[in-house]
Amino acid sequence: MTKRLRVFTAFLLSVGWLFAAPTQAHAAEGLTAEVYNVRGQNNAPYIPQGLAPLLTRTVPNIDFQWGSGSVLQGPSEDVIIKFTGFIISNTTQDISFLAEADDGTKLYVDGINITNDWFDKGGGGTVSSPVSFTAGVPKTIELLYYENGGGAWVKLSWDQSGSMQVIPAEAFTSVAPPVVKTIGLSLIHI
Repeated sequence: MTKRLRVFTAFLLSVGWLFAAPTQAHAAEGLTAEVYNVRGQNNAPYIPQGLAPLLTRTVPNIDFQWGSGSVLQGPSEDVIIKFTGFIISNTTQDISFLAEADDGTKLYVDGINITNDWFDKGGGGTVSSPVSFTAGVPKTIELLYYENGGGAWVKLSWDQSGSMQVIPAEAFTSVAPPVVKTIGLSLIHI
């Protein structure tokens, strides 16, 4: 290798840190939950244009049982919760989702409505068609939940291993983690 090529190669290697990505992201864990009072709307409510949430908080995941009490420290009836954030699978695979609730839910992944159970029901939900995930690559997620009256609960599950399991907190972030892309430099030995 000529001296000029060695110097150029050393330079490329020395600035390689400019292209290095962190090996582990430290994003904010959990989801953002916004609580809206939709008093009087009852079945299949909507969030009126420009309505500010009563309260906003971060929750670790979606697995709540409120009974007849306050829904996420908001009203106990006529309430919508909008859960938003990012979801990450640690494996590359197709994943189905199930949002069970009393009463209604709508689930969006990367802006696509994958389940729509926006009606009064005492439980259950629709299993989504599979969504393709690449290991470590985040997707946006939004779950709308409403409570009309009576018992109140909601949970969000996924099928990563042949059965529906509640999605663990470590799969959610409220801030998009960086997507790590490798920029490689090839050294040619002459």
